[in-house]
Amino acid sequence: MSTAITEEPRRLRAQSRRIRAEAEVTPIETANERCRAEKVRDETKRCYDPHMPAKVPWLPSVVPPGAHAERCPKCGRMALIPWTLRRDNQTKVLLRTWACTECQQLEERPEPE
Repeated sequence: MSTAITEEPRRLRAQSRRIRAEAEVTPIETANERCRAEKVRDETKRCYDPHMPAKVPWLPSVVPPGAHAERCPKCGRMALIPWTLRRDNQTKVLLRTWACTECQQLEERPEPE
């Protein structure tokens, strides 16, 4: 598996944590704005898993109709779909990138010619 594929989720998680931390220390002017900001922050905490980074916009977020979905090894949902096709420059093997629409885990598998 390519190191770029395994490093990308780590980088996105770190970036997501950094953005969340910056948002939590944003100065708030009035008590009304502070109350509103705290309410939004509490709602956000309830809605999102803090350990899962934000979804990447160029990866699929839903399983397309008619797509052959498989069970994702990371989150266990039937959401792993074939996404892109590329040829490895060194080995000339055809590789298919599979993407999970739920957790956006990427996995490369050899594809028959």
